[in-house]
Amino acid sequence: MFYDNHVIYKDFDGPVNNFSGAQKISDALMGKNVAILANHGTLTCGEDIETAVMYSVCLERALRLNVMARQLKSAINLVEANTALESREWIANPLGFKIEFDALARRVERGYPDISDFYPESLDI
Repeated sequence: MFYDNHVIYKDFDGPVNNFSGAQKISDALMGKNVAILANHGTLTCGEDIETAVMYSVCLERALRLNVMARQLKSAINLVEANTALESREWIANPLGFKIEFDALARRVERGYPDISDFYPESLDI
C-alpha cells in the first residue's frame, strides 16, 4: 500500500499556517498519498476524507508492525517490487478503503454509542 506511495519530508519546520508552507508539502508529495515529516509525524491525503483516514490508520499499523519486527533482531526480508505493487493495487483502492472505513466507523460507534451526538448537523446520518 505504501510502496512507491510515500515521501520523506525533511524540510518540515513547524505548523503550516500559510499557502507557501502548504504548497511546499504539496509539491514534495509529488502525487503520493503519504508524507513522513521529519521530527513530527505523518501526513496522509486521498481523493476523499475516508481514503485519507484509512491511509492514516493503515500507516500507523504498518509503522507499529515495522518497529515490532525490528525488535526481533532478525533479518528482515523485503518483498519484491512487483509483489509490493500488486499488493498496493489490491488493497489501496476506493472500494477497499470504503469497506474498511465503514467497518472502522461501525467499530467506533459501538465503542462510543453517544458519538452521534457530536456529528455536525449538516451530516445526514
